[in-house]
Amino acid sequence: VDDNRLERFLKAMGYRIVRFPTWLRITRVASHADLRLGPIESPGPSRFAEFVLARSLFKYVLDRTQVRDARDHTLAVFDLLPTLANLEGPTFAFVHILCPHEPFVFDAQGGPVPFADREWDPANPDSNARYLDQVRFINGEVDRLLPRLLSDERRPIIVIQGDHGPLVHDARGTHYEFGILNA
Repeated sequence: VDDNRLERFLKAMGYRIVRFPTWLRITRVASHADLRLGPIESPGPSRFAEFVLARSLFKYVLDRTQVRDARDHTLAVFDLLPTLANLEGPTFAFVHILCPHEPFVFDAQGGPVPFADREWDPANPDSNARYLDQVRFINGEVDRLLPRLLSDERRPIIVIQGDHGPLVHDARGTHYEFGILNA
């Protein structure tokens, strides 16, 4: 995701590249970005360090940090994206909103989810409800955001794309991830 042909091409054509880094490593690094927006600024731990931390006493701290970062990043995107209209010249913004992925960090009204309920639990039927609540909140935010972005006189091009298809968990805990058909 970092060193991609599209951003290199657009940068050569005079576009400003804006990124909203996430706690997820593949979208945290942005070597072509002219501007990074949002609460996550540092590159964070390496994959190896994340692996080690996740298997240590620091897992609790790592989990809490990722939950906080997921909430902060998502809210910052919805707050900051409309401000890109104030930038001069052509702009390309790459935004990766991790919701409705786990961890579940929003209820249907945007409030926090209890930390104990953040992960998918196939034995708990409330997991489906938490997923749907997070989808409802994100969809509502997108519904409010799009008219603001489309009111820009420069007529932005907006592409909304999922990074994969539905995730399905059966009662035995088996996890299925379906592909997307249009990417």
